Amino acid sequence: MKRVLVTGGSGFIGRRLVDALRRRDTVVLAPTRAEWDLASGDVPAFPVDHVFHLAGASGVPASWKDPQGFHRVNAQGTATVAEFCRRRECSLSYVSAYCYGVPARLPIRETDPLRPNNPYAFSKLQGEEACRFYHEYFGLPLTIVRPFNVYGPGQGDHFVLSRIVGQALDPAVAEIEVLDLSPRRDYVFVDDVVEALLQTAAAAPYALFNVGSGVSYSVEEAIHAVLEASGATKPYRSLGASRREEIPDVVADIGSIARATGWTPQVSFREGVRRLVQAEGRP
Repeated sequence: MKRVLVTGGSGFIGRRLVDALRRRDTVVLAPTRAEWDLASGDVPAFPVDHVFHLAGASGVPASWKDPQGFHRVNAQGTATVAEFCRRRECSLSYVSAYCYGVPARLPIRETDPLRPNNPYAFSKLQGEEACRFYHEYFGLPLTIVRPFNVYGPGQGDHFVLSRIVGQALDPAVAEIEVLDLSPRRDYVFVDDVVEALLQTAAAAPYALFNVGSGVSYSVEEAIHAVLEASGATKPYRSLGASRREEIPDVVADIGSIARATGWTPQVSFREGVRRLVQAEGRP
């Protein structure tokens, strides 16, 4: 990859991916939404040989409020990117999402049933379908990556770990409040996700990988990790509420990516939480 285009290059994962590529002396184009509105269907003529497609609408709660908007950006926008790659004759890495719904078994393999149970996951899966169509009928070289729960410094506070850290470090907050202490998630540090994207970009003509840690932690365990890393001693409580269509537990089977590329996560959950706390201004 000599010239690469990154959609969503100013986003949480995108910023780090752009930096990592430039450290490898790759020429990186990262158009803003004003320069390329994916939902418009326009296909510009950027001269590149690979595309990392990260741009899109995110957030499960927000997707329930605007399912059509999420579909327009994440599904139709991805079809626009696939058409760009077809015209440029370049390869594509598509960053999808967790699309398995409530799993029938743990850990979850890439071949397990896809049961998107919220508009965000549905829109990302439709993006996958657009990519697969372009691969099958136009020969588009393609890698699909399904990250589980990505976290790290710089993530918005509408994500649970960032919200817990913010409450733990805010002296004006007397106790940490969360909706529910029990849901378990497979948290994977953002730098590990970036490395997975770099290592899988050459997995064409077609590949599909889960990207996670292979371990899950409950919200309560996450609170304990944050308190330990921050040195805070605050109480915490559940509001006794659950998100719509909540999923009780997810664990990624990451055997496929490990066998194909040698990738494994390098940042443990507690180390990642320590880095997240430190980035928020607490040693």
